Amino acid sequence: MMAVVEDFVPLCRVVRPHGLRGDVMIHAYHDPKTLTHYGPLVTASGVVLHVQTSRAQGKGWALHLEGITTRDQAEALRGIELGVARTALPALEADAWYHTDLLGSVVVDADNGDVLGRVVAVQNYGAGDFFDIQTPTGGEMTLPLTKDAVVEIHLPDKKIVARRGFCL
Repeated sequence: MMAVVEDFVPLCRVVRPHGLRGDVMIHAYHDPKTLTHYGPLVTASGVVLHVQTSRAQGKGWALHLEGITTRDQAEALRGIELGVARTALPALEADAWYHTDLLGSVVVDADNGDVLGRVVAVQNYGAGDFFDIQTPTGGEMTLPLTKDAVVEIHLPDKKIVARRGFCL
């Protein structure tokens, strides 16, 4: 079934096939146990994929999606993000946001307003969230998403005010 996904919010990315019966290993952008709480998953292009089973598998997470029954079908999903329409997600508190909303934000220095770069990814390596930032010169830096490092996040302007000293 195809449907246009208004305001697509990615929840995970298919990393690779798992086994011979169509299972896929995913990289979840948040707690993978909650992936099925929002209804069927969809691709950004609108392909609807119903999760039949969702389970921990080694150090990762595996899904079995309805209609995906072979390794070749699972391989075709490699790299595809799965998510939901924003309306399927719970409402946020005033000082909260979804990671996808931060992508593309301009990061500026809190001291002098210099542009440090743009957020290209939000990662979590187990010790908290980090922004991956591409600098104006094409370099990369990482900024922890902590109260000390990030002074302000202004979503309407896609602007993040941060302390340069925390950039790695």
